[in-house]
Amino acid sequence: MIEKLKKLGLTGYESQAYIALLKLGDAEADEIALNAKIPMGRIYSVLSSLEEVHLVRAQDTRPRRYACVDPAAALTHLCSTKQEELKQAS
Repeated sequence: MIEKLKKLGLTGYESQAYIALLKLGDAEADEIALNAKIPMGRIYSVLSSLEEVHLVRAQDTRPRRYACVDPAAALTHLCSTKQEELKQAS
């Protein structure tokens, strides 16, 4: 699954965080980092990147919790974006 997500343009850490969050349901950043084996110093930038591509949403809570957007819709959007990039590049 990580390799497939990388082919869609995600980094290794982004892929790991996304898969961990799919398993967790919703979680705080430290829990995601622990489950995904991502250093705490990197987890917030990774989660921010996932928010930018509409795979993850941050909940407006203290502490902030994160959850996956509907996987089918999110991955369809990511595929469409990648296809558009490829069309524009050719």
